[in-house]
Formats: sequence, structure tokens, C-alpha cells
Amino acid sequence: MIGTGGDKLDLSDLLTGETSSNLTNYLRGLGSNGAADGGAITVQIDADGGDDFANADRTITLAGAGLTGAETVLASLTDDNVIIG
Repeated sequence: MIGTGGDKLDLSDLLTGETSSNLTNYLRGLGSNGAADGGAITVQIDADGGDDFANADRTITLAGAGLTGAETVLASLTDDNVIIG
């Protein structure tokens, strides 16, 4: 389950200076390959907002998240309050 009543990923202690308008400098969501990876979503984190995902500070895989399309991953996760910044 995603969102209300489901799992949450609280990144508030990790991110410094983020706002809703610059969140993409801190987080990058990589979409699922569908059935090939079981619906897993990868979230890369750049803790200082430098937009340097080649050297991400953290990488988190959300297995079975059921989202596809990298451009909608972060919006879906933040809109549904799965990622709290």
C-alpha cells in the first residue's frame, strides 16, 4: 500500500535545505521495469541538493512499489506522502 496507512520513507534528517520547489535536486526516482523487476523503484539521494546523482549519497530500492515511469515516480511518492522531506 502506498500513502495513507502504508509505508513511509522519512528523509527529513538526511536532506538539508530542500523545499517542494527544489526537491528534484535532492531526489531522483528511477522507474520500474514492470514485471522484470517486480515493480521496484529506485530513489537516489543527494543530501546537499547538488544534483550529483552519479555520486549519490544514498540509493534506496522500494520493492513492489507498483509505479512505472521515472518522471512520475517522485511526484507519486511525494504526493502520496510516501517520501517525507
